[in-house]
Amino acid sequence: MAAEGGAAPAPHSSSNPPSADPAWAHGIVVDMARRKVQCKYCNRVLSGGIFRLKQHLAGIKGEVAPCSRVSAEVRIQFCQYIKEKETSKANISRRRTILSGIASKSKVFYVRGLSPTY
Repeated sequence: MAAEGGAAPAPHSSSNPPSADPAWAHGIVVDMARRKVQCKYCNRVLSGGIFRLKQHLAGIKGEVAPCSRVSAEVRIQFCQYIKEKETSKANISRRRTILSGIASKSKVFYVRGLSPTY
């Protein structure tokens, strides 16, 4: 039994991933402090964490070299995942912009003592 407060955290492995992200089924943590992950298909060590691994598996060039050994099924899965995330982030950003515009209009009316009419 480990001493209270002095126990070191369990090292991350494929059986103990840092999160429930589905990409951990395709990579292994090499150094979490430096965000280094190893691809299970080509054994390449990537810097940049799990998102960089997803780009690697999806075959997105620019940020990282695409994996040459991943199956087409996994490549398509991560391409779709990244595309959905980008769409979701764009929608959230657009909503925040609209809401901040509405909030600043209502502040102007409140300061002037007027009621907002949209």
